[in-house]
Amino acid sequence: MPIPLPTNVFELQDEAFFQVVKEQCGLTMVDILRYLEVNSVDSLLGINDLFAFFLYDSPDLLPIKNKVGITLTNGSFIVKEGLSFQANHLIQTLQALQQRNSSKSNELTISSVLLERHPIIRLITRFFDNFSSQLNDSSVKFKHTVVETIISNHDRAKSRYCYNDSMREFASCLFILGGRNVYGFIRLNISGLLPSLPIIQSSLDSITNRINEGDF
Repeated sequence: MPIPLPTNVFELQDEAFFQVVKEQCGLTMVDILRYLEVNSVDSLLGINDLFAFFLYDSPDLLPIKNKVGITLTNGSFIVKEGLSFQANHLIQTLQALQQRNSSKSNELTISSVLLERHPIIRLITRFFDNFSSQLNDSSVKFKHTVVETIISNHDRAKSRYCYNDSMREFASCLFILGGRNVYGFIRLNISGLLPSLPIIQSSLDSITNRINEGDF
């Protein structure tokens, strides 16, 4: 099974980039890119023909050419099919990923100034982009709900704060286990995360089998 590309592959350079190439294509491809001084995805995608350089007839190229392909008796050079396939597959995969990222960028453009001022935006965007692939992880789903709740309520009036069922259940458990003071302290310091005490009390009162604090 092929190893998936890291989500930040377009940001990687030098050794981090070469490690990804090694995982995808092997050490020979790393040697080729090092020789060509290709140390990032941008520089890789900027080359029209990765193997064109090795068609030149120079004794300086002999060591690397012996790894890349074979020289026929008539002097022509042929790249090994496996290397050619690996290179084309990696480049096509990166181009497709670049196209998808470009489409997303067209939908929402964030200024470089804002990203430099608040680098957390990149992490938040990546977190939500990767969420669909982690739906089976309950802890990730809960983190998603927490972040979404805080952000969604940020620009709302307090009287219009909204909470889904999982947040209400979490708030009820927190109130039962932590008590009024702990609940109030967290709610005061993380605005928009937890419903008000009257809402929680009303929610608990509506449960048929009431769980009273301290009754275990």
